[in-house]
This record gives sequence, structure tokens and C-alpha cells, in this order.
Amino acid sequence: MKNKVIAILAISSEEYDEGIFQTYWSWCKKFATSENNCQSLLANAAINRWFMQQYAQYEKNFVDIVDHFPKKPNDLHYLYRSETVEIYKRFPTAIIGTTKKLNPEFETIINPQFKVYGN
Repeated sequence: MKNKVIAILAISSEEYDEGIFQTYWSWCKKFATSENNCQSLLANAAINRWFMQQYAQYEKNFVDIVDHFPKKPNDLHYLYRSETVEIYKRFPTAIIGTTKKLNPEFETIINPQFKVYGN
């Protein structure tokens, strides 16, 4: 999926990887209750694996629908952000569940125009 997204968005592999990391980091900060908790979320392999699996589904949605949209770079980047921003509405409660208190903003609905790295 990575190579398809890179080709569609006409970005480098490094830009893609940096964008994914920035998105993961901001996602961890959103749900963390403290700086230490954020660091724990970032370093947790199970959470990272869950995040990447979920994110891959949003990228697949992007790849599946991109043919129905204009091929202008700005439009493609906006479409990518619009699809992948949905990750901010998800949290692996099965992994974390009762062991951590969630940030009270957990239920906040994210505006699709929110700037998400990974474009």
C-alpha cells in the first residue's frame, strides 16, 4: 500500500515515512494523559501494530476511491488527509482498555480539515 500511496501523491519514501511518524506521534499525544503516558504509547509495539493496521485500511480506502477524483496534487493530498484523519476517532481499547485512563477529549470529533501529517 505504501508504494501505491507514494506514487499517487508523488512524494518520496522519506516524506511518506515522516508523515506516518508525525501522524502516529500526534495520535499518541491526543490520547495520552501525560508526557510519560505519551512516551509509553509511542513505544508500545502492540499499539503501533494496531495503529498501522488501522491506518492501512484508511489508505486502502484512499487508493480505492482516488480514481473518482481529479488528479490535481492539492486535491489528492486533501483526499488522503480526509481519509486518514479518521484514525483520530479510533483507539485500541481492547489493548489498553482498563489499564489506562483516556484523555477526556477521546470522544471529540475531529474536523476533517484538521492538518494531518502524512500528505
